[in-house]
Amino acid sequence: MPITTAVIQVVGIFLVSSHIVPGGFVAVAPRIPCSTSGRPAIKRNVELSDLSAEEAMKAKGLEEHVAILLIPRDDYISSGEWRPQAFDKNYLYVRFDGEQIRFIPSPIRETRQAHGELKRQRSNDELPIASDDLGLLRPPCCALRPEYLPPDYRLAAAVLDLSNGRVKACTQGFLRQDTVVEIDNSGTLTIEATKRDGKGETKKLMTVKGGARLTFENAPASRYPGMRGCGGGDDHVLAYSAMVDPNQPIVCPARTRGGPPLCTPNSLVVVVAHVHQGPPDFITNALCSNNQWP
Repeated sequence: MPITTAVIQVVGIFLVSSHIVPGGFVAVAPRIPCSTSGRPAIKRNVELSDLSAEEAMKAKGLEEHVAILLIPRDDYISSGEWRPQAFDKNYLYVRFDGEQIRFIPSPIRETRQAHGELKRQRSNDELPIASDDLGLLRPPCCALRPEYLPPDYRLAAAVLDLSNGRVKACTQGFLRQDTVVEIDNSGTLTIEATKRDGKGETKKLMTVKGGARLTFENAPASRYPGMRGCGGGDDHVLAYSAMVDPNQPIVCPARTRGGPPLCTPNSLVVVVAHVHQGPPDFITNALCSNNQWP
């Protein structure tokens, strides 16, 4: 059976790192709830030191975000009890609430070429993960608050385990940088979602075609059809600063020309194509769309 390749595009506020899980590569989407009512955003580092992780994120004054997976209808196969909802006529979606996601490709086995020579296809556990430098924006090394660390990732809206894929970055115009993951398989890709709470853990499975193009997004709720988020600021880089030790200030570095290549023309930008658009002073926020920490 020929090898197929699933492409996963990560859009919005995700912190990607090869140092959170030893030997692994994960993308953590923080929960970004409604901001603290009637209270201005707290931006100075010293003011965050007395706040809990939940309070620190709310105090940033950001608009509410929602983490979802977008699936082309033609790529969806089955999901048992994990039923996606209709997004529009072309896409389905599921919304996340703290799930940890891993990707299980159908096994790649030995195949015999037409001329009779046996050719061994590479196995899934041989797929390389990302190098230490994806080309995404890299703020100074900071210590994450424990609420965004394994095993619980308590304040994460979703956590993607990208360890068995080829991970790279691409630029969507000059306003956004995305993480792109390619996972080889022999025809199907299974998405496993695990959620842990005080009662234990539950798992859900969804199967898509091996050549599926999926999009994971953590974007403002108000940008999604049928969802109504609470208002707030659009200085999205502040979400990353709420995730770190308050004694470690974080600043989104300036974008320079060059960097990652352009995303392919058919890259999925269904929702966020119009999320990160605005006046020039909004560009800095969009440039922190995906962030890589050393």
